Amino acid sequence: MEFNSQQIVYSTKANWDEIVNITFFNHENYLSFNTLAYEDEIEIEWNDQVNYVSVLKSNFKFEIVGKQLHLKLTDIVNQNNFPDLSLCIHFRNGEENELKIALAALIGRL
Repeated sequence: MEFNSQQIVYSTKANWDEIVNITFFNHENYLSFNTLAYEDEIEIEWNDQVNYVSVLKSNFKFEIVGKQLHLKLTDIVNQNNFPDLSLCIHFRNGEENELKIALAALIGRL
């Protein structure tokens, strides 16, 4: 699935020891990554709470190439109405450093 993000919103960094949320927005859609520090899963939601996939933090593999975030989701814990398990998220120039830090917090490696 390709997602063209026009804005990235992060949960407050002061709360990352408890909850991490990264949400990508465009004019019509959103794609959100959420986790609680004491849980082993990351939930990815697309446009509605009923469209989701959950993966273990240890299986959340990503790569940032230029202005693209690539994800290949494997070993799914739960899934409902999620269109594709390969994601390519396009983001604006200059957002990669903050995104890398937030993704590290998401998987508990900050």
